[in-house]
Amino acid sequence: PFYGAGLAEIRMGEALAARPREDYVISTKVGRIILDEVEDVSARDLGEKGDVFKYGRPNRIVNDYSEDATLRSIEDSLKRLRTDRIEIAWV
Repeated sequence: PFYGAGLAEIRMGEALAARPREDYVISTKVGRIILDEVEDVSARDLGEKGDVFKYGRPNRIVNDYSEDATLRSIEDSLKRLRTDRIEIAWV
């Protein structure tokens, strides 16, 4: 969910929507929650590959590894990925 503030998962969900679900395995990371609140994206440290997502969603991202946030992170990823399950959750 970190990449592009969820943009990568949205793109992946769109790309996989026409494929049979049993044809692929999905993993995603937890620990970052994407909020409805927006922020100035130009102030973000996007790292060495920042150009890939410099036009990502402006939603603010917070780090949170609590149980509630982990479950929310997975549920939010499932929605963006347009699927009912993931096989691997990276913590």
